Amino acid sequence: GPKTDAGVRWLQQKVGVTADGLWGPDTEAAYRTATGGTGGGSGGGGMTSVRSVAAQQRAVNGLGYSPALEADGIWGPKTDAGVRWLQQKVGVTADGLWGPDTEAAYHAYLGEGARLDVDGVFGPATVAATQRAVGATADGQWGPASVRALQQHLNNWGSAGLTVDGDMGPATVSALQRHLNKMTKAGLGVDGVWGPATVRALQKALNLGKL
Repeated sequence: GPKTDAGVRWLQQKVGVTADGLWGPDTEAAYRTATGGTGGGSGGGGMTSVRSVAAQQRAVNGLGYSPALEADGIWGPKTDAGVRWLQQKVGVTADGLWGPDTEAAYHAYLGEGARLDVDGVFGPATVAATQRAVGATADGQWGPASVRALQQHLNNWGSAGLTVDGDMGPATVSALQRHLNKMTKAGLGVDGVWGPATVRALQKALNLGKL
């Protein structure tokens, strides 16, 4: 709760790391140095002010992780791997630390998110999710009608100034890349190239409900 969050931030400030309330590898290392090598008990991850270890384990299991984790509240390599798997699935940095970004992405994924695998493949599931997001018929088939809907969407929400012609050319791809960078801080190069990196960024945005 708030008191523990404040306490962790106080400790972080005391040992000289960023006071963000998240007990990650940097905090663990600084704490060990300050205490002469005694660990904080988290193994470099797991314990945050956002969600307990047991709650993280239950969340990972709830998204279908296999083999399922034992929800025992103990942080270890299996739980670390499970949390990283969940983070990749919901479209945030897979660092094993369940902070505010992971929490928000997890709830978005369960709510209005598309629940896509972030694999860089523009297959029927990703196509249908994109079509739903831009208001096209969600049939999983990407064609000129879907491209026109995307172009109109980018014009409406990204002021892209595209000609709505159904051509998925470099101008449309570049506009999509700029939009993804703005909406999700995707960090894409705006090069107009339709490839796996852009598709992964698109999938993450769809999972977050931010296209």
